[in-house]
Amino acid sequence: MDVLSLTDLNLPLKHAFTITRGSRTVASNLLLKVERDGLVGYGEFAPNKRYEESVDTVRKAVKRFDPLHLTNPLDMVELHAYLNTLYPTEGSVRAGLEMAYADLMGKTIGLPLHRVWNAPSTVGPTSSFTIGIDSEDMIRQKVAEAEQYPVLKVKLGTNNDRDIMRLIRSLTRKEVWIDANEGWTDPEEAIDLARFMHRMNVKLIEQPMPAHMTDELAMLKLGSPLPIIADEGFTGTEDMAHIARCYHGINLKLMKTGGMIPALHYLWKARQYGMKVMVGCMLESSIANTAAAIVALWADFCDLDSHVLISDDPFAGLVIGADGRVRLNEMPGLGVQKKG
Repeated sequence: MDVLSLTDLNLPLKHAFTITRGSRTVASNLLLKVERDGLVGYGEFAPNKRYEESVDTVRKAVKRFDPLHLTNPLDMVELHAYLNTLYPTEGSVRAGLEMAYADLMGKTIGLPLHRVWNAPSTVGPTSSFTIGIDSEDMIRQKVAEAEQYPVLKVKLGTNNDRDIMRLIRSLTRKEVWIDANEGWTDPEEAIDLARFMHRMNVKLIEQPMPAHMTDELAMLKLGSPLPIIADEGFTGTEDMAHIARCYHGINLKLMKTGGMIPALHYLWKARQYGMKVMVGCMLESSIANTAAAIVALWADFCDLDSHVLISDDPFAGLVIGADGRVRLNEMPGLGVQKKG
């Protein structure tokens, strides 16, 4: 019988991480272990209040999970059918449970999950490195610390976004993506900012306006010289045709989609509408980032840097190579192991 255990996974950050909705110095996540026949599968929950989840709601939800309900613990389709029934709106709960069982499945059969799913490679796209909203001095420091990373993702959504971007461009000529986290609320100003960012040689804009401003986002898509990528605007519950009307692409995060298998489903659905796909993360350890990196093997872009933003990642898994691309290993399951 499977034995589930849930513990706090508090991840101190190297620097305060600030976006338009607030600032954090610690990521308060939860670690799940599923033990069976001497093997352990690891999963991670990174609940986000933007989606009405917390560590408390996750703890309560996991108590409702009954492993005896699974007739075949290696059957991921059966697992998801059960998870979708139990947790129709709780993405991080489905994601963490799927991770642990996928890890355990791979370890049981002795294969890396990326091989079980016949991934095209063990090397994914170039990952960006995130520069949060901060003072001028701290932005300078963060850019210097990101020297090895070829792509920067700069958090915006402030009253001085142009000044921040001018500062970034005074420090580096690297490829830059920007993420306003719904911080641009004036449609005309959003178009002006998009054009300014284009002049600053920015490559894409992630979630510039609030997700509910769909008509305004559709107008911005038409007027922007840069691709517009949905993050908060896409959770997996929306109609993809509607998403395609407002955005050029989507950012898949496991904690929103409810796991790797749903994320891959949305990836192929986005392709049907000619959309680009990014795979991103919340503030997560190498457990969740490695799971996301498996999905990223099929994606155009990825932003899987949160494990290097924390001061002491307790797990090891994916690596970001010297060229900035994410790389997976050949260990069975997810390919993660506890340090020490």
